[in-house]
Amino acid sequence: QKDVYDIYKIRSMLEGMCARWATEHITERQIEELEEVLLLSEFHLQKKGGEQAEQVTELDGKFHKVLYEASNSRILEHVLSDFHKYVQMARAMSVGEKNRAVRNPGAPGDPGGDQGPGWRAGGGAGQPAYFECNEESAPV
Repeated sequence: QKDVYDIYKIRSMLEGMCARWATEHITERQIEELEEVLLLSEFHLQKKGGEQAEQVTELDGKFHKVLYEASNSRILEHVLSDFHKYVQMARAMSVGEKNRAVRNPGAPGDPGGDQGPGWRAGGGAGQPAYFECNEESAPV
């Protein structure tokens, strides 16, 4: 559990730097790719069905890959790609855990509402739903 916490903490710092560097080096093609990924993600979030999570997860990976490439740093891209893979693996392993996420229908920004300590739901009318995690207090 501490390893996962450390990965999230380090990754959040490195991704902030990556985003800053990407703003300095991003190409028009990469911007178009990111916009396409965001539009497809919003589309899939509106769909109902079992494949939704898999498609959104795949698009999340593509979004991060483009962002990492846009940083124009092979080292940063490599390190963050490894962190991203580790996080995906940890998420996949935790999917079956009891009480991983508790749904609170009717809460602001539902689906999901309040996910417990460290979690905050967002979104709203016309906005895609999202969950933010404060790594310091959120369970994996």
